[in-house]
Amino acid sequence: MNTYKTIKMTALAITIAAACSWANAQNSVLFESHTLPDAVVFEPTDIMGLDAEVDLIISGPEGYYERFSFSAGGPIEFVPAALAGDNLPDGTYRYELRIMGVPGMSRDRNSDQPVTIEPIEGGFGSFSIQGGQLVTSNVAEAPYKGSSFRASKVVGEERGELVAEEQTFVSDVEVQGSLCVGVDCTTSENFGFDTIRLKENNLRIKFDDTSNSGSFPNHDWQLTANETSNGGMNKFSIDNTTTGRTPFTVEGNAPNNTLYIADEGRIGIRTTTPVVPVHMTDGNTPAVRLEQDGSSGFAAQTWDVAGNETNFFIRDVTNSSKLPFKIRPGAPTNSFFIDTDGDVGVGTDSPDAKFEVSSVASFNFFRLTATQASPNSSVDFTFTDAGADGQLRINIVDADAQEFALDADGNLTISGTLTANGSTFPDYVFADDYVLMPLNEVKKFIQKNRHLPNVPSAKEIEKDGLNMTDMQKLIMEKVEELTLYTIQQQEAIEEQRKLIAELRKEIESMRQ
Repeated sequence: MNTYKTIKMTALAITIAAACSWANAQNSVLFESHTLPDAVVFEPTDIMGLDAEVDLIISGPEGYYERFSFSAGGPIEFVPAALAGDNLPDGTYRYELRIMGVPGMSRDRNSDQPVTIEPIEGGFGSFSIQGGQLVTSNVAEAPYKGSSFRASKVVGEERGELVAEEQTFVSDVEVQGSLCVGVDCTTSENFGFDTIRLKENNLRIKFDDTSNSGSFPNHDWQLTANETSNGGMNKFSIDNTTTGRTPFTVEGNAPNNTLYIADEGRIGIRTTTPVVPVHMTDGNTPAVRLEQDGSSGFAAQTWDVAGNETNFFIRDVTNSSKLPFKIRPGAPTNSFFIDTDGDVGVGTDSPDAKFEVSSVASFNFFRLTATQASPNSSVDFTFTDAGADGQLRINIVDADAQEFALDADGNLTISGTLTANGSTFPDYVFADDYVLMPLNEVKKFIQKNRHLPNVPSAKEIEKDGLNMTDMQKLIMEKVEELTLYTIQQQEAIEEQRKLIAELRKEIESMRQ
């Protein structure tokens, strides 16, 4: 579901590009989150002055995932009670804010590479739901002084608390035992196999790099165990405290071997025995999601590449989770093959044409199916090789035999009539201005060339082939010319008959 609200931001006269560069270079917080009894509210800080859309992405227990869009101008809130019909399960939820709609973006169509600026990260964090209610985070565990400690020297007492003298060592220190650090360490600590133990309610290891000259690296890092806020996340993370970013996080309930790196450098995801560079294991449909989230100004689009016992598939998540590409388990080798020259083979890894189909298990090469909206209105065309007699057959899949057969000698058989459209029929022969070659000239042409005028010779047909449509036209032209010759002959015969009749009358009169 998407809830469209607005986000209130201060109007600062800065460009998106400048804001991106600035936010990436500074240890900045663009939004502050507040967990109230009925909502999680996100407020822009004073440095946040971008007039842009914001997306709030929330994921949580039992596969919960939602994405909410907020336009510029109003509050950003997550209100569980407003999600009609949703009874959110208890547990820890993670959120991520993304600044969307970065203007001025384009894509190089030749290389398909974006001309881009880095999108602004709005922030991320977590909140918890217990008993169906949000756990407020306005209470945080603060560091405190404990009364149990080990020290080499007690120098006094302050407000009823023992005070230990701080010690500074200017030489190497070697500890031939285990070390406990933290206000909750006791004098009877049982280390087990622990060499170094950190023990108190807020655990951090800080790497403070004091480099301050030249181009020496100077970023500060921190190992963090768990969040400090009420209802916060149980997690272990590596934080870059200079930039305010957390590039690595492990949640407290992550399963065994969520990420495993084997000796060979292979990466296992939920497996300790990866057999390829990246090996992913899951009980139901392992998948990889490719999400273009719109934060760089391009239209949002999400694809899944996944596989299970039914098929390997590509899912268009954005467009109703359509599956435009599938491969069934057990599909034979080279079911679909694209060669280096662009030739496509189906059933062959050596296609010798732009599209070549090869089959040894079946003589049904391929089928064309046109399915219409109404039931029982589909038409299937199958292209087959009948086998022993070496015929290529085309069959409309119905109750009768094939409609088209072409044998190895080039003989063509069809079960119906052959109809050709679009050619000019030679009725021009009957036009008044048509010049009909005299028969004596036709006789001379035939005696010389051994074929009819305007008709290709046997040698020409053998060399260039025969256009059946043109030949049909020429045949009809000759038939119509023959009709005219026949009419001329008939007229000559009638004239001769009249002349013979007149001559007979004259002869009879002379005999009398």
